[in-house]
Amino acid sequence: MSSGEATSPARLFNTPLECGFRLLFVLDAGKIESDLQRLISFDYLLVHSGDVDGGPPSLHPAGPFRGAEFLVKRDLVRAGLDFMFSRELLDKRHSPSGIVRLTRS
Repeated sequence: MSSGEATSPARLFNTPLECGFRLLFVLDAGKIESDLQRLISFDYLLVHSGDVDGGPPSLHPAGPFRGAEFLVKRDLVRAGLDFMFSRELLDKRHSPSGIVRLTRS
């Protein structure tokens, strides 16, 4: 690459790998079955825990539009879970309440 070419910086926050690991730990710690919408909520609250009164400091720095992040997090959460599934760290199962994702025993 010549010195005149610009490169895009690597993403540091909210990559599918990072999100997948967060949710892997959430699912394993709680030993729960959960649908996608609940996992989106868990991930948002985990990343922005400092927004909750008495909560621990947030994992990521506070951004001005983080409230809208909850609305667009679905693709990231799905990609992170699919990445964990592709590495055989999660199982996907169907239940009467919908599709659930579980950690492997």
